Amino acid sequence: MYTFKQPEILYEETQDGVSNGIPFMQIDKADGIPSALFIGSAHDSEEKNEDGETIVDLVMHMYINASSISSILSPEEYEKLRIGLGFKPTEELES
Repeated sequence: MYTFKQPEILYEETQDGVSNGIPFMQIDKADGIPSALFIGSAHDSEEKNEDGETIVDLVMHMYINASSISSILSPEEYEKLRIGLGFKPTEELES
């Protein structure tokens, strides 16, 4: 049975490192790349708690690995998904 393991997301302070400043995950070869990542977005609400501090609303988001999706969808379904998400059609990337 597969157990989901959320990797740590790392950031480099400069663009001189391994990832040129793009966030990355350090993944053990045995674990492989996760099929999904979960990350929360925090927004200050207009409410205050009893101490007068602003209450933060946290909304969880799931981001899916495109390789995982393309392995279970037909090429036509995957193309519809890409276009629906605002990406260029695959044929435009190949030319």
